[in-house]
Amino acid sequence: MNKIPIVIGVTGHRDLRSEDIPELEKIIKNKIVKLKDTYSSSPFLMLSSLAEGADQLCAKIAIELGIELKCPLPRDLESFKEDFKGKALPEFEDYLSHATEYFVVPDSEPRDNLNSLKNSLRNDDFYREVRHFGYRQAGIYIASRSHVLLALHDGNPPIDEGVGTAEAIDFKINHNYNNIKGPYFKTSDEGVVMQIKTPREKNPNIDDPFKVNILPKKDIMDEILDKTNQFNKDVDKSPTPSSSRLFDEDIIAKSTDETKVIASLKAYSGKISRKYRDKHILALKIFSGAAFAILATFMIYDLLKSNLAIVIYTIIIILGLIYLYIDKGKVHRKYLEYRVLSECLRVQFYLTLLNIRYDVYEGLTWIQKNDTPWIAIGIKSILIGKEENQKIDPEDVKKEWIDGQLSYHQEKLEETEKQYKLD
Repeated sequence: MNKIPIVIGVTGHRDLRSEDIPELEKIIKNKIVKLKDTYSSSPFLMLSSLAEGADQLCAKIAIELGIELKCPLPRDLESFKEDFKGKALPEFEDYLSHATEYFVVPDSEPRDNLNSLKNSLRNDDFYREVRHFGYRQAGIYIASRSHVLLALHDGNPPIDEGVGTAEAIDFKINHNYNNIKGPYFKTSDEGVVMQIKTPREKNPNIDDPFKVNILPKKDIMDEILDKTNQFNKDVDKSPTPSSSRLFDEDIIAKSTDETKVIASLKAYSGKISRKYRDKHILALKIFSGAAFAILATFMIYDLLKSNLAIVIYTIIIILGLIYLYIDKGKVHRKYLEYRVLSECLRVQFYLTLLNIRYDVYEGLTWIQKNDTPWIAIGIKSILIGKEENQKIDPEDVKKEWIDGQLSYHQEKLEETEKQYKLD
C-alpha cells in the first residue's frame, strides 16, 4: 500500500431494535458511499471489534462496499467468543473470515488496578473486570486511530471508567482516558465523530432518532480528509517513488509489512515534497523577476516616452498571473507538510525496526500538531495492526540512521561553508 487509508472506526450499542435495522443500514451505507465518492483517491479501512449490534451491522456494510475490514479485539479470540450466544457466534465468525487481520489491542491504560483485584475478587467478578478493561482498551484503540468514528449512539453522556459508546465518543473528542481529562492544549485533531442518533432496546424513546451529527464540527473532518485525499492523489501522479535508501534492501524485504509500508510512504512523500519545493522556488523566481521588471519600468519610464512601457506592464501582469497559477495549489504549504510527513516516517521507520512502539508525531510541538492534524491521524492509521517484533541488530540501525544522518549533515555543512566563501 502506497497510500494513507481513510479509517472509519465503529462504536455503537449491542441492543439495536430489529425494526430500526433497515433505516440504520440505509443511512450508514449512504454516508460511507458519499465519503468514498468525495475522497475517491483514497483507500478506505474499517475498524470494528465485531460485537453484536452496531459493530456487526457496520462490518456487513463494509464487506458489501468492498472496504477493507480489520478487527481490533478486546482480548484473545477464544475468550472473546464466549461473549456470543446462539446464532451470534457463527455470525461473528463469518464476519471475522472477511477481515484482512484481527488482533488483540495493546493496552492504552495501565493494568495496575486490575492486577491488584486479582486476589481480592471471586473468579466471576474478576472475569467481569478483565472483560470490562478489554472493551475499554478496544474503544480507545479504535477511537484514537480513526479519521471518522461512526457512532450509533442514543445520546446518553459518558460515565467515569465506562466502556460503552458514549465513552468511545469521549475518547475520540476529548482524549479522556488513562486518568487524563483531555490535554491542556487541545489540537484540531482531537477527533471527528459521525453520530447517528440510535434508539435501543434499553432506551427506545430518544430525541431526533436517526439524525446524523458531526462532532465537534464538520470543517475539521473536511480539512483532515481533504488533505489526506490530496496526498493520495499526488501519489497517483508520482508512480515511481524516490530511490533514496533508508536501509539495506535485503533487510527491508525480510521486514514486516508495516515496515515496508512506512518505507514506501517515506519514499513517496519525500519525492512529492521535493516536487512542490521546486515549484515554490520557480514561483519565487517569477515573482522576483516581476518585481525587478516593475522597478526597472519606473526607472526608465520617463526616458522611453513610448508604448514600450505598456508592453512591459503587460509582461509583468502575465508573469503575475503565472505566479498565481503556480501557487494556486498552495505549493509552499504542501512542500512543508509533505516534508514533515516524510521526516516523521523516516524516524518511524527506524523505531519500527527497533520494535519501539511510539508514534513519532507525539514528539512534535503543539503548533506543528495543530497545523497538520491529517499527518497525525495518517501515521496512526498506517500503524494499525498486530505488533510484530523484528530481529534487526541495533548496531545496523545506528549505522544507517544515526551515523548516516551525521555524515549527511557534515557534507551539507561543508557545501554551505564553500558557498559562503564564494559569496
